[in-house]
Amino acid sequence: MKASRMKRAAAGGEGRPSAALDYPIALRLHGQPVLVVGGGRVASGRISPLVEVGARVRVVAERARGELRALGESNAIDLHERRWRPEDCAGMSLVFAATDSPRVNAEVVREARSRGLLANACDLPELCDFYVPAIGRRGPVTIAVSTAGAVPGLARTLRDRAMSAIGPEWGRLARILRALRRALPRDTRAATLARIIDSPAASHLASGNRKAAFAAVRAATATGESR
Repeated sequence: MKASRMKRAAAGGEGRPSAALDYPIALRLHGQPVLVVGGGRVASGRISPLVEVGARVRVVAERARGELRALGESNAIDLHERRWRPEDCAGMSLVFAATDSPRVNAEVVREARSRGLLANACDLPELCDFYVPAIGRRGPVTIAVSTAGAVPGLARTLRDRAMSAIGPEWGRLARILRALRRALPRDTRAATLARIIDSPAASHLASGNRKAAFAAVRAATATGESR
């Protein structure tokens, strides 16, 4: 790439208007029906996280990978090895088009949109209503990095860097705070949780000293109660 083109790209897309920004949300898909059309490597990458969060995943593919057949046999997914049909979109919450054919993916997206459904077409960002970010988890803590579908490899690199700075102790602390949050008075809740987060509790959890961690949590809570 010539220097002038690199400068234009760095300035915002080689002279074109900047891409619209994403509006990130975390969906609760447990028990929700989700359609994935496709049975290859890319489809498998979409299906595994959906199964992990408890979605009711229907997979339609002319040929499915071995691991997808195993998931179907164990009833983890509802697998149909055949060509996709427009009626497959009926009753779905989300639709993923993940076949090797851009034409088929476009058909799936068109049908989903005609039914008022949000759709994602793998490797076709211009057809996506939403993008799947690079995800990392520490218990209930989820790190998600998106480049609006432009550079998935960059999203994964930044996700990995973020995860290296967020150890499993933060997931453990999140579980403690989730349980504690319900018992805290509403008017002091935010301040108390902020003190616990800023306390040495996470560091004690990282070193395996749960007794010291809970002592730090109690001290931060007591400080709020004494005010």
